[in-house]
Amino acid sequence: MSIDVIAGVDIGGTNINVGLTTKTGKLLGHKEFPTEPAQGFESAVNKIANHITELMHSDNYILFGIGIGCTGRHNRDDGSLGNVETFLPGWQGKNITSVFHDKFKVPVTLENDADAAAIGEHTWGIGQGTSRFILVTVGTGIGVGLTIDGQLYRGAQGAHPEIGHHIIDSSEGTVCWCGSQGCWEGLA
Repeated sequence: MSIDVIAGVDIGGTNINVGLTTKTGKLLGHKEFPTEPAQGFESAVNKIANHITELMHSDNYILFGIGIGCTGRHNRDDGSLGNVETFLPGWQGKNITSVFHDKFKVPVTLENDADAAAIGEHTWGIGQGTSRFILVTVGTGIGVGLTIDGQLYRGAQGAHPEIGHHIIDSSEGTVCWCGSQGCWEGLA
């Protein structure tokens, strides 16, 4: 009997995680490796593809789709990476969904990493059954995903909430990569 599986990819400024799950969210396997953005977009894509292939070791697994969560704001309509230059120099504008669709011939979706985590937790994790749920990520940066009435909250032009760039104290901290002083992300 074959098992439909979904590959999940989390691209952060420090590490990339690749996981394989059932359609009900059961984790079947996981790989983690350093992002190494200086090696370039193509190098990372090849490593991710190799790890997905390794995780698909069972002949009974059929890849149903790939979900990619990546730091930054993206163009979800065309699958291209948005403002990622601070953490992933040279990656901005790259159409990551087309690359993985061409490699694996399955549907691929791109989402901000914090939004993707919030969707996952609301669907299968601690946020199940709640009408409002907020998830804060703390890593290379600070992000937030928010669901209201079971739907992912999006701001103007489909943007996710950039909570890491809320000013905590404008008189302290280093200047953040966004140009402001006192951002939560810059103080973290």
